[in-house]
Amino acid sequence: MEERLLHVAEAKRMTGTSIPWLVDAMDDRMAKSFGNTYNCEFVIDPEGKVVRQRFWSNPISLRADLVELVGAVAKPTAIEDLPVRFRPKPREVASGVVPRIELPKGLSPIQVEHLASGKQPIYVKLRAELTESKDESEKRKMYLGFYMDPIHRVHWNNGAGPVKVEIAATDGSGVTSATLKGPQVEQPADIDARMFLVDVDKSSDQTASFNVKLHYVVCDDAETFCKPITQEFEVSLKPLANGSTRPGIFLDNLFRDVAQFDKDANGKITAEELGEGNVTMYMTHIDYNLDNIIDREELERFYLMYNNGRGIEAKPETK
Repeated sequence: MEERLLHVAEAKRMTGTSIPWLVDAMDDRMAKSFGNTYNCEFVIDPEGKVVRQRFWSNPISLRADLVELVGAVAKPTAIEDLPVRFRPKPREVASGVVPRIELPKGLSPIQVEHLASGKQPIYVKLRAELTESKDESEKRKMYLGFYMDPIHRVHWNNGAGPVKVEIAATDGSGVTSATLKGPQVEQPADIDARMFLVDVDKSSDQTASFNVKLHYVVCDDAETFCKPITQEFEVSLKPLANGSTRPGIFLDNLFRDVAQFDKDANGKITAEELGEGNVTMYMTHIDYNLDNIIDREELERFYLMYNNGRGIEAKPETK
């Protein structure tokens, strides 16, 4: 919970907001009760009743809602009037220097529990996913991705050597005990994820779990400390309830694919070009002015809105 509050404090700093923030409980009970979507929007009246809801926030639609519910005002506040600007703090540590491994299709998140040791910050988060093979003779693949939590402003110390991962197998897990080594990185420091693929027997028990230890040396960006760390995780083969995709996977694919719908190459994508089954997904996310057309500016606007906080400036390919 302390880390959630840290993330809220960083979000306040980056956006410059002064409005109250609400932090959900660790079981995400509030998010689940409101549909568990990424950027949903609800208007609640003074009596506590939900009077408007949509699964993707849109300021133009919200303004129309407020005019209908409360009434028009002489001088509506424009988005440009709000003192909210992303203020990502630039980092000088290298990123994008460790090649990503090619992952198999059909991966789904499984449960991970961090076994805390004292009051040591959780610098690295483990993302575990597992394939579901239909072939009884085939082994399943498990993805282990170790991600630096940016809230702590720390990085891998590559001068101390590659990270080491110890897997301690248990009966029924279908996993073989092993020691894995991360890539040898030329840069002295970086913040890229460390990724591994592990074989899992098809006959593995879904209720089984096994132990994973990560050994690495961490330094803070301000260069006030460097220290060896061992983090321990308990990984269960049980699917993660309400598990989401890896960060960026869904939206990156969305940006990459949407330009392909522009069949006449005029820089505008219509509902007809999207075709049945795609209109709700793409229009609701990207059609900012609600004219049922996605143009180049709207596509780039949404892409930058998503990536601004990550310091990514590249834009999707559009014709």
